[in-house]
Amino acid sequence: MHPLMLAIIIGGVFIGNLVGCLPGLTATMALAVLLPITYYMPISTALVLMGSIYVGAIRGGGITAILLNVPGTPSDIATTFDGFPLAQKGLARRALMMSIFASIMGGLIGNIFLALLAPPLARVSLRFGPPEFFWLCILGITVMVSISAESLLKGLISGFIGILITTVGVSPLGGETRFTFGLPELAGGVPIIVGLIGLYCIPRVFELAQEKVLEVEEIIIKGSLHNQMAWVIRKWFSGFQGIISSLIGTFVGVLPGAGGNIAGIMAYDQVKRMDKHPEEFGKGRIEGVLAAETANNATVSSSLIPAFTFGIPGSPPAAIMLGAILVQGLRPGASLFTEHAVDMYVLIGGLFLANIALFLVMYLSPIYSKILRVPREMLAVFIAVMSVVGTFALRGNFADVMVMCILGIAMYFGRKLGFPTAPAVLGIVLGRLAEEGLTQSMMIAKARGGLLPYFFGRPITVVLIILILFFLAWPFLQAQLQKIRAKR
Repeated sequence: MHPLMLAIIIGGVFIGNLVGCLPGLTATMALAVLLPITYYMPISTALVLMGSIYVGAIRGGGITAILLNVPGTPSDIATTFDGFPLAQKGLARRALMMSIFASIMGGLIGNIFLALLAPPLARVSLRFGPPEFFWLCILGITVMVSISAESLLKGLISGFIGILITTVGVSPLGGETRFTFGLPELAGGVPIIVGLIGLYCIPRVFELAQEKVLEVEEIIIKGSLHNQMAWVIRKWFSGFQGIISSLIGTFVGVLPGAGGNIAGIMAYDQVKRMDKHPEEFGKGRIEGVLAAETANNATVSSSLIPAFTFGIPGSPPAAIMLGAILVQGLRPGASLFTEHAVDMYVLIGGLFLANIALFLVMYLSPIYSKILRVPREMLAVFIAVMSVVGTFALRGNFADVMVMCILGIAMYFGRKLGFPTAPAVLGIVLGRLAEEGLTQSMMIAKARGGLLPYFFGRPITVVLIILILFFLAWPFLQAQLQKIRAKR
C-alpha cells in the first residue's frame, strides 16, 4: 500500500480516537463534517479515511469509559459496567489494554465477514428490480425505527420526513419541480451532504453550547504496558467469549440502526450468562470489557455489508459512508464489486490496517482522557464553522448553507420532542432510491397491465413485505413478552 495511504489510515485512527474521547461527539458527526471534503478525493481514499475515523472513534470512546466512567460514544455504554470498577481497583492499564486488543480482534473478525460476504451478496442484488429496491428501502427504515427508536410512531414520522426532503426539486417521473417554494436554488434538490450535515452536526452545536466541562477525578494508570498486553492477549484467546462477542457484533452490525451500543450490551449479557461467576460482573470483571469492546468494534465493518450490497446501511456512520459513494455517482450493488472492485478491496484492506493501527493508541490513552477539559463552547464553534465551510464549498451556494441551518434547527427541536435523528438520515440517503423504484415500478406495471401482481406479488417483494410487517409489530410483541415474563 502507498505510504500516503498508510499516513491517511494512521491519521484517521488518531482523529477518530480524539472524537471518540469527547462525550457527545460521535463517529457519525465526525464523518458528516468530513463528507464535503471527500467529494474532492478519489473514492478509495475517501472511504479509507472515513473508515479509519469510524474505527478510531468507536475505539476512542472506551478510553474515557474506563478512566472516567463516561462513555465517549453510545457504543461504549457497556464498557463502563466493568471498565471503571477495574480502574478504581488500580487495574486501569489492564482494562485499557483489554479494550484495545478486544477492539482490534472484533474489528478484524468483522472485516473478514465484510470481505467474504459482501461480494456474493452484491451479486444477489442483481435479482432485484424496481419493486424490490423500493420495499428494501422501506424495510431498512422500518428495521432502524423498530430496533433503535423509543417511539415507533415518532421514528416512522422522522423517516418519512427524511424521504420527503429528497422529493424537493425535479421529479424523476414527470420532470416537474416540486416543493421549491419558488426558489430556483432548490430546483436541483437538497444534496445528501447538506442534509446529513444539517441533521447531525447543527443540533450538536446547540447541545454542546449548553453543556459544561465534566468535573471528574482522573484515574492514575499503573502497571507495565507490555506485560499487561501479553496478559490480555492470553486472556482473549483462553475462552470462547471473544469469538462469541465477535459473532454477536457482526450479526447486530448488519441490522439497520442497531449499532455498537446494542451489540455491546447483547454481548455483555451473553458472556455474563456463560461465566462461572456472573455475580462479579459490574464489580470489575475483565470479561465484561472483553465482551463489550469486541462486539462494538465488530459492528464497524459488518455495518458496511448491507450498505454496499443493497444500499441499506447497518449504522448511522455507515449511512454517511454510503452517502459518500452516492455523491460520487456510484450505486450500491454488484457494480461496486465489479466496476469499482479495486476501490472496495482497498477499503477492506484499509479497515484491516486501521484496526492494526489501534496498537498505537495504547501509548496515548492517558493523554486522551485530558481532552475532556476542553471547553464545550470551543467545540461548538469549531463544528459550526466546519459545517458552514463544508456546506458552502460543495457548490459555492449560500442557499445550501441556509437549508443546512434550517434542517439543523428543526432537528434540534425535533430531538427535544423525542424524534430520533437516524431514521431521518436514512430517509435522506434512501429516499431517491425508493422514489425511483416506486416510479419505475408504476411505469412497468402499467405497461404489463396490472400493479398488484408486479408490485406486491413477486417472491422477493412478498418476503420483504412480511419482514416489514414483522418489524412494525415487533415493539408490541416485545412488550407483550415482557408482560408475560413479569407475571412468571
